[in-house]
Amino acid sequence: MRSQLIDASHVSGDSDSGGRDGFSNHVMDDDKFLEEFKVRPCQWYYDEFRECSRYLSRFHQRFVFGKTLDCSGWKNDYEDCLAFRDNADFHSLKRVLDNESKRQQKRKDSLTANNVWKYRQTPPEDWNKPLPQWLIERTKGSYLEEGSIHHIESSFLSVYYNDECIEWPVVDGCFVAFVQLVSENNTILLTVNNDFKKCKLKFNLLFHRTNATKLIKLVYVLCKDSKGDIFDGGKYQAPLIYDSSILSAIEKISFLALVIQCFFASTSLNRQSLNFETKSEIQPFVHILLVEKTNEELWLLDQQQLWRYIASELIKSELFSPHCKFLTLCSFTRCEIEIDNGHNLKYEKLLKLSRGSVALGGGGLALIGTPFLFTLPNGVRDMFLKLCQNEKFDSETERGVLDLCAATIGTCIHELGHTLDLGHSKFGVMSTEYASIKHFFRVQKLKCKWWNRSSFLILSHHKWFRENCEEQETNTEIMMVLL
Repeated sequence: MRSQLIDASHVSGDSDSGGRDGFSNHVMDDDKFLEEFKVRPCQWYYDEFRECSRYLSRFHQRFVFGKTLDCSGWKNDYEDCLAFRDNADFHSLKRVLDNESKRQQKRKDSLTANNVWKYRQTPPEDWNKPLPQWLIERTKGSYLEEGSIHHIESSFLSVYYNDECIEWPVVDGCFVAFVQLVSENNTILLTVNNDFKKCKLKFNLLFHRTNATKLIKLVYVLCKDSKGDIFDGGKYQAPLIYDSSILSAIEKISFLALVIQCFFASTSLNRQSLNFETKSEIQPFVHILLVEKTNEELWLLDQQQLWRYIASELIKSELFSPHCKFLTLCSFTRCEIEIDNGHNLKYEKLLKLSRGSVALGGGGLALIGTPFLFTLPNGVRDMFLKLCQNEKFDSETERGVLDLCAATIGTCIHELGHTLDLGHSKFGVMSTEYASIKHFFRVQKLKCKWWNRSSFLILSHHKWFRENCEEQETNTEIMMVLL
C-alpha cells in the first residue's frame, strides 16, 4: 500500500514509542550514552558522504576553502552507525557520538566567536503579549493546535522484519517500501521518527503456498569458447569492482523475479501475478543452460536468429514443458568498451558496440541480454540504492535519459508482456518508455499508468494469472510485497 504516514495512535496496532533507527532497542546502562539522541539515521551519514565527495561539491570546496575537504568522517560514521544498529557495537556508537559532539561544538563556536551581533541578556519586555488577531484566525484548526503532528514532511521509515532493519525515505508524508516474505507468518514493524513524534505500527502478512502448474522458469544461458571451455567462466560483463560470477548472476536473476512478480501484483486486478518456479525454498530457482555454439558463433546471430536458437535449445532440454514459459538471460553479451559507473553512453552507440545483445519476447520465451546485469540489486536492502544511482545512459529516441537498473527491469517486464500476448502501447511498460518503471520504486505524487486498457483487460483474464482461481481470488505465490 502506498500510504500517508500518520500518527500511530490513530490506527490499530502497537503504538509504543520506538527508538530511532533501532538504537533504543539496545540496553545502555552507561551514562556516557545518554546523548544517544544525537545520532542521526544511518542513511543520513551516507547521504552526507555522497554529497561531500561528488564532483560539484569538490569544486565548491576549492572555491570556499581553497582545498578539498576530507569526507572520510561521514563514511566512517555511516559504517559505525550500521555496526551499532546491527550488532550492538557500543564502541562504534561512542565514536559516532564523539564526532557529533565535535560538530555541535564547532557550530556553537561559530556563533559565539562572531563580533557582529550582540546577544541579549534578557528577553524583550513584551515577549509574551497576545498574538495579533490575524495570526489567531490563520492558526485555527492547525495540527499544532490539536496537539498532534499527523503528517511527517521528511524522515526515514524503518522497516523491521526477519531480524533486520531497512530504511526507506519519507517524502511529503508518503513512503514506498518493499518486504520480502520469508515464511507463512511474517511480522512487520514500521517505525518513523521526526523532531516531534515517534510512531510505531506492527502487523502480520500471511504467505500461502499454491499448487500452480503454469510457471515461469528462470534460465541463465552459458556458452563455450573456441577451446571448448565455458566462455569466460560463465561470468557476465561488469566493472572490475563487481562480482560477476555465476552465483552472483543467479542471486540477481532470482531477486529480479521477485521484483517483476511484485510489479505485476501491484498493478493488476485483485493482486494477480505470475508464478515463478521454486524448489524447497521460497526464492525463485534459476536453471543453468549450456549451449553448444561458441560465443563467436552466437555473436554473429541477429536478435531473431538468437531467439530461435535459444528457443530450440530449451525445447530439446529437460526444462521444457507446455505449462511453462521462460525468462532467459544470456551470459555472453559483451560491449566492446568497458562500462563503469561514470560513463554516460549513447543508446544507439551502445547497440552498435554490443555483441550478443538481445531483447526479444514472444510465445513461451523472453530472451534478454545482460549488458547491465551488474546494476541489479541483490536483495531488498540493496534495492533503494541500486535504483537511485547515477548509472545512466542517453538515448536519442523518445526514451530520454534512462536509468540502467530500471531499464533492465523494464526490459524484462516488457518482453514478458509479449509472451503474455500483450502488444505495444503508447505509454507504460509496453511502450518505449518502459524504463520509467523506476517511478514504481519511488514516492510519486501523481499515479503512474502502467497498462493501457487492452493490456489491463488481457492480464485480468489471462490463464497464466487466473489458473484455478475463484472470483476475487488469485492463485499466485506473491513472495515480495509493496507496502
